[in-house]
Amino acid sequence: MKKSFDQTELEKLSPQIDPAVLKDFLDRMDPDYFLEFSTRTVAEHVTLANTLTMEEPCTLLVQPANDANRYRLTIVAYDYFAEFATICGLLSAYGFDIREALVFTYHDDPVSASKTLRHMRAPKWPIRRSRQQPGLFKRKVVDVFQVQLLPGTTFNAAMEQELSQDLSHMICLLESRKLQEVRNYVNRKLAETLGQRKTATSALVHPVEIFFNNARSTRDTVVDIRGTDSPAFLYAFTNALAMRGLYFSKAVIDGDGIRVRNRFFVRDRHGKKIVSAQEQQE
Repeated sequence: MKKSFDQTELEKLSPQIDPAVLKDFLDRMDPDYFLEFSTRTVAEHVTLANTLTMEEPCTLLVQPANDANRYRLTIVAYDYFAEFATICGLLSAYGFDIREALVFTYHDDPVSASKTLRHMRAPKWPIRRSRQQPGLFKRKVVDVFQVQLLPGTTFNAAMEQELSQDLSHMICLLESRKLQEVRNYVNRKLAETLGQRKTATSALVHPVEIFFNNARSTRDTVVDIRGTDSPAFLYAFTNALAMRGLYFSKAVIDGDGIRVRNRFFVRDRHGKKIVSAQEQQE
């Protein structure tokens, strides 16, 4: 069910948020984001975005679910190329099976996003004339994962801190354009995890159905994936697309541990749709 977003309620829930951070988030976030999350959850995400710095470009919120070994992981971060694949790889390396996910990034055109949200009013509180923080206007991403620990895997407070540090470190490397170093680290950590679980490499590869659609979105090519779930499936696929220069602007992940039904909104390295049949076949 689509959520009803209320800016008045958001203002009440976010009195301590830097108004510049809030305005940047509301003006530039993908409009579909506000249809998926409640106002209270949006306030939670904006609060996380308010903590981002160039030294700490990522924040992680871990919320245990009602079912044993299930968690809701919320990651708010500055947005970089290949970041989504990196996050998926790290979560798999920590023993998480990604069952569902919603991923939203900033809209490229702040004016267009503002028109979509034109019903929103300016904040009532006075604008503080604080010094502009570095990174304030960098693109941001909100990733919300529903995950389940794989059998025989544990996750505690120490591992949560380690995961948070790994995420920030990898994103700092992406900011420095050290993509190969990031991939090497994630692949090594993932190989260690799969090795401990004695997961055969062949078990990671299953036939998948891939459908491209350029009519669903005016800005992106929509890629629908259907296939059999397996350890690190999402990382393997998103990393393969990233290696071909594709950028993820939005994603909807849906799986049950057996089958996966994923939808990605992607663009090429020039910000264009994937139009030619040759590019789609690659």
